[in-house]
Amino acid sequence: MWGWVPPLLQTHSLIFQLFFFLFSFTKGKTNPGAAKHATTSQILVPTDTPGITYLRPMETFGENDAPKGHMEILFENVRVPFDNVLLGEGRGFEISQGRLGPGRIHHCMRLIGQAERALAAACDQVLKREVFGKKLSRNDIVMQDIAKIRANIECCRLLVLKAADRMDALGNKDGKTRQMLSLVKAYVPHAIQEVVDTCMQMCGGRGFSQDSPLFHAWMGARTLRMADGPDEVHYRTAGRMELQQQRNNRMRGLGEYVVDESVVFRKSGDAISEGTLKILKEYSKL
Repeated sequence: MWGWVPPLLQTHSLIFQLFFFLFSFTKGKTNPGAAKHATTSQILVPTDTPGITYLRPMETFGENDAPKGHMEILFENVRVPFDNVLLGEGRGFEISQGRLGPGRIHHCMRLIGQAERALAAACDQVLKREVFGKKLSRNDIVMQDIAKIRANIECCRLLVLKAADRMDALGNKDGKTRQMLSLVKAYVPHAIQEVVDTCMQMCGGRGFSQDSPLFHAWMGARTLRMADGPDEVHYRTAGRMELQQQRNNRMRGLGEYVVDESVVFRKSGDAISEGTLKILKEYSKL
């Protein structure tokens, strides 16, 4: 049953949808003259406040992510009490950064589940389907793909586990934890997208249709590579942190040897020995 969702998750989803039906979060610049990190605020806006117009549901790959989705919203002279400012004025970026770590890692956890689901569907297909007179499960290339998928899933799982463990133990502000979170955000969605893509290929036309969850899993992984920041930004962050950490790495310089440039093999002006000239003469006859 492709569409089955545990009752607890259904309940959480309904609560989540009800909340966003009643309220919307608005992030905007409230103090342009402040320090860069304190220019924006996040404001809770009840959806029945006058001046709000829902222009259209935005689509990704033709889907609008019903029933909640993402709307293009027009705010015209919308007024709410100052108490609706979350945490206080100028803390918009702080709120965003506070949730991006656990928020994105939560998405990556769900992606790993989607990858397991896709692999199960692919394995079921290759065990049943015959091509050119033999089961796909007897094809060496297919077996290699399945093994690589398992390896990729486990790499993602361990990376997420390490990031989550550091976040629990040291919090989001720890430098190494932030680097791990950046790596998770960039690496896992891309790896899972490739995993699901390979599973879709194994499943043939069914993997691209509404009869399986594979296309939606692929779409979710591809979309997540842009949500909460593009891959390039997260890799840039992780790379900059790595260079900073490497400055104090005691392994720097290990394995480097000082070359004695006074010892040379030969110089262009050195005479060629009689033995070498004889060898060259014999080779020239070949």
